[in-house]
Amino acid sequence: MVYIIIDENYSSDYTSASWVPQSWVNVRIEVSASAVKYYLDNTLIYTPNNFSQLNIEGFNMLHNNYGEDAYYDNMCYYNGSLSANQMELVEVKLYPNPAVNELKINTPKGIVINSLKIFDLSGKQILHSKASIGVDILSLSQGTYFVKINTIRGSIGKKIIKN
Repeated sequence: MVYIIIDENYSSDYTSASWVPQSWVNVRIEVSASAVKYYLDNTLIYTPNNFSQLNIEGFNMLHNNYGEDAYYDNMCYYNGSLSANQMELVEVKLYPNPAVNELKINTPKGIVINSLKIFDLSGKQILHSKASIGVDILSLSQGTYFVKINTIRGSIGKKIIKN
């Protein structure tokens, strides 16, 4: 279930949703003066009225999965509407994921990679590359890493797993 605050008294409503346990889920929230749209993996799941009609200055996420873990990453906050350029950046693909020797990069036409940085979970930069097609990750230890890709149109973050 996904619970949603629907008024200034913190009353809530809920909607059914399904996802695969122990997998990443994409949550998107779009706010306008009249409504708040909630998406799960790019599927609209709920649209309540925007009871406050105020600017959104932040958001809270809470989970209750009976003592199990939940992780949040790649949080983005956009003020205003997304431009076509920002939408194109979402389509940058890193594969295979999990990877062993090489991480390949697939970008939309016209997107040029200026640099790619890989960080460990503590935020320490592990690798820096100017590669635009692939990067050698053989020297990385097994684990989870964050990748920051810088282009002339902005930057985007991704998560990878090294096997």
